[in-house]
Amino acid sequence: MRITAIVGTALTRFIRDRFNLFFVFVFPLALVLLIGVQYGEPPTPQLGVVAGTGSLADELVDRLEENEQLEVVPHDDRDSLLAAVERGADAEQAAQVARDQLAITELITVETTTTGDRLFPEDVTGYDIGAASQLVLFIFLTSLTGSAAIIQSRRLGVTTRMLSTPTSLSTIIGGEGVARFAIAVLQGVYIMVATVVLFDVNWGSLVASATILAAFATVGAAAAMLSGALFDNDEQASGIAVITGLGLAALGGAMLPVELFSDTMVTIAKVIPHYWALDAFAEVVRHGGSVADIVPQLAVLLGFAAAIGTAAVWRLRVTLTG
Repeated sequence: MRITAIVGTALTRFIRDRFNLFFVFVFPLALVLLIGVQYGEPPTPQLGVVAGTGSLADELVDRLEENEQLEVVPHDDRDSLLAAVERGADAEQAAQVARDQLAITELITVETTTTGDRLFPEDVTGYDIGAASQLVLFIFLTSLTGSAAIIQSRRLGVTTRMLSTPTSLSTIIGGEGVARFAIAVLQGVYIMVATVVLFDVNWGSLVASATILAAFATVGAAAAMLSGALFDNDEQASGIAVITGLGLAALGGAMLPVELFSDTMVTIAKVIPHYWALDAFAEVVRHGGSVADIVPQLAVLLGFAAAIGTAAVWRLRVTLTG
């Protein structure tokens, strides 16, 4: 019951902060939108055609229009075509021409072959990439900045008053840890649901994605506890948390896909928990993986959580009893 009370108080303080409402619930979705547009599917190329007269010209145009990877836009003369290139072709006109030609007997077969490896599978959209990266970025960032609440409780004497009651130190530390974990999960679930509704994001196996979320939320909670134990000034802790959170996100692949990293940067990224969370999401979202397929990544994340959490508990005990 005491742990529940601590968690309830922390959640209430969190929700009442208008700063949190924007940076936790609005800003992440705005960034997902921007990344989705940036890495979105390229538009279908358009080909303007000034057709001559005769069966050969008609046959050439017919064959071009049968190519589903191309939009053919007919023009009456060269000047009209040049003007359309300068201001952009009429997509609706091209689509109507394509619909008019559906009944024509297929004359040629067009095969498309990709040389080399694709950076991302064809069915993965920019929103799928952006959603996972922003979820990881903001869970950790929000967790770190949330350490200010732990510091404020110490400075205002809330923790001391709790210790004067029949509440053990372990209960207080455990309650704060569960509160940080609950906030991280709340934000993660919100981002997942909102991106599915707004951007039709594919999270793959929901069980696997939820497991990754829980594991990374544990890492974020542990980091928040350690930050709350190391600093005595909440404003200083918040400032350092923002710089640290953004820096780790950049190095861990949450700002730029790790597939674009150099070999050296990939090696550096592997010492950051963000990399392992994103690698797990990549396996689930892009390759249809299950929980069994991401056991190594989950093990690394839980290892990070255990190491950081152990240091946090030790430091909190020293700070609260010193």
